[in-house]
Amino acid sequence: MTGRLPPFRLAPDCGMHRLVHFGRGAVVAGVVVLGLVLPACSRSDATPPSPTVRAESTTTSTTTVEQSYAIPDVIDAAYVNRVLAALEHVAGDVVRRIHATGQFTPDDLIPLRAIYNDPEFEIQTQLFATLVGEASTQHSPPGDNLVSVRRLIAANPRCIYAQIEIDATPTVLDPPPPRTTFVELQSTQPGADPSALNPTPWSVSVDEPSEEARCAG
Repeated sequence: MTGRLPPFRLAPDCGMHRLVHFGRGAVVAGVVVLGLVLPACSRSDATPPSPTVRAESTTTSTTTVEQSYAIPDVIDAAYVNRVLAALEHVAGDVVRRIHATGQFTPDDLIPLRAIYNDPEFEIQTQLFATLVGEASTQHSPPGDNLVSVRRLIAANPRCIYAQIEIDATPTVLDPPPPRTTFVELQSTQPGADPSALNPTPWSVSVDEPSEEARCAG
């Protein structure tokens, strides 16, 4: 990472509060979400290596439940929901830092790079930059957007494509109704997450308002 942010080209507002994590029209904590111009990484056709999974645990007085993000033999909506929730939490941490500091800094690019592949990284970076000054529209601190799969369209060990619903209620004080968008997840690009901030082997490669033919092969 360089010591300064590249110039931002702000994306259109799309007629909503500004901010979104997944979904350019979706709302995250008060703005529509974003992107940076970096050299594009080519998508690998090789089967991704088995990820080193960082388990998240939920404890009660007697039990511990571990969340696994290792790619299963059969990828179903429940697995994709777990992955999306983990990615949304990383994005939510960036929103919470911006909320607390009132700044968007080069350090914030590190977790975004960990969860967004090119070309979506560039778009999302610019969108997150618009969150500066939006603290009054957000919960304090902002929560994570609620993301759920409405339709799993395609899935294989290298690519997932789904229609999802995003609910920004935990993030913004006056959220719009939940909205839908289409996302493509692919293997996280090599070298994109040296700090191991993304507990899954997946990153968002495309976020679009209408369904396209993706994950072919």
